[in-house]
Amino acid sequence: MGEDPVYVQEYLSQAILQGESFINSTIPCYVHKYYPQSNNIYMHLNDPTPLLSAMIAISGVMLIIAISVYIRYKYKKNECYCKPKADIYQDEFS
Repeated sequence: MGEDPVYVQEYLSQAILQGESFINSTIPCYVHKYYPQSNNIYMHLNDPTPLLSAMIAISGVMLIIAISVYIRYKYKKNECYCKPKADIYQDEFS
């Protein structure tokens, strides 16, 4: 087992071509907003904000569902105790 040499060669060729395309050209780069000196410079912005927003939204919906199921369960459980029970022996002793 191992890596396919053809795949590795193709990957390296693509990396070389991409690197050569950056020579004598202006490309956008991203730096840290507040501390640019102590952080790396990136050519692609990896922003986790949409993923974080989606996870918070899904968690919120799941929490609301869980709370509503719990409230419904407690309501149904208390409903049994609140109803007066029919006295089944009332007719025998009256």
